[in-house]
Amino acid sequence: MSDKANVGMVMTADGPVDPADLGPTLTHEHILVDLTSHAREPRDETERELAGQSLRIELLGRARHDPLLIKDSLLIDDPALATVELGRFAGAGGGTVVDVSTIGLRAPGPRVLREVCAAAGLRLVACSGYYVQGTHPGEVAELTVDQLTEQFVAEARIGIGDTGIRSGIIGEIGISQPAHPDEWKVLAAACRAQTITGLPLCVHPYAGEASRMAPAVTRFVIERGVDPRRLNLCHMDGHMDVAYQRRILDLGAWVSFDTFGLEIFFNTPDHNHTATDLARMDALLELLDLGYADQLLLSHDVCSKLQLRRYGGYGYAHLVETIIPTLEGRGLTPAVARQLMVDNPARYLAIA
Repeated sequence: MSDKANVGMVMTADGPVDPADLGPTLTHEHILVDLTSHAREPRDETERELAGQSLRIELLGRARHDPLLIKDSLLIDDPALATVELGRFAGAGGGTVVDVSTIGLRAPGPRVLREVCAAAGLRLVACSGYYVQGTHPGEVAELTVDQLTEQFVAEARIGIGDTGIRSGIIGEIGISQPAHPDEWKVLAAACRAQTITGLPLCVHPYAGEASRMAPAVTRFVIERGVDPRRLNLCHMDGHMDVAYQRRILDLGAWVSFDTFGLEIFFNTPDHNHTATDLARMDALLELLDLGYADQLLLSHDVCSKLQLRRYGGYGYAHLVETIIPTLEGRGLTPAVARQLMVDNPARYLAIA
């Protein structure tokens, strides 16, 4: 198979698809995911008791204000529940979901994800890559850039493991703040694999309130030969700073507002918290007014039970059911709404 085969197509779990057939697309989601490695240690006996409980509606408020304490909330591992949750998006007109659960986040393999999406009535785009260093398998420290590149290219050309399911995206590649040398190594390999395969590349820079990694990440990727139009910086809506977002946009990369519906506080001394959906919409409209409509991607980054409808969250249909209609009430035209949910994802995901 030649380099960059299927140029102009999107590689789904069922093979190449014409971008025009994707429909409304969520470009950054997790269907079945294990984030328990991020669980924080309880500070006292009361917290220890809470940490071991299963998430339920009575604990939802605490989970939203301390999302890393209740370990059960950090694991989504029920395919039947995932099918129902994704079915809401399909029922609202959704067409495709991109699962970016790289190694370190991945619960089952892509076969199960494909079955879930098929049952829900959606197309799946599967991924290659590794998340932040704290979740890396031990062997990553020993692998070279060449070896990692070979792995990512094989997953794009042949399939992930023995599944035969080919990756349609590289990432989310995890970058901490400060970044670990192994994270830069993985990202260097991802860049090299991107230039060989033509797949889109998405990078998770540290998304906390003090995050300032995105410009350095963007420059690192561009310096390694990646067309910035193939690069997506994730979680740029975690905290609202339009000037910061514009620094990435002006370098030519995509910026993701991909945490709609995630309004949480972290139980930390600095009272770190995410933005609200209202703040996200305000910033999105400002960027649209500034002319960046063709560089913006939207999603939810569902990665914990507290984001699922079963547990009182907004789920995967929040954008199409709530956010887009609200934005249209504030002046967003149907044409731009379609651009954000259909046209931009199709262009971003197409092999180039």
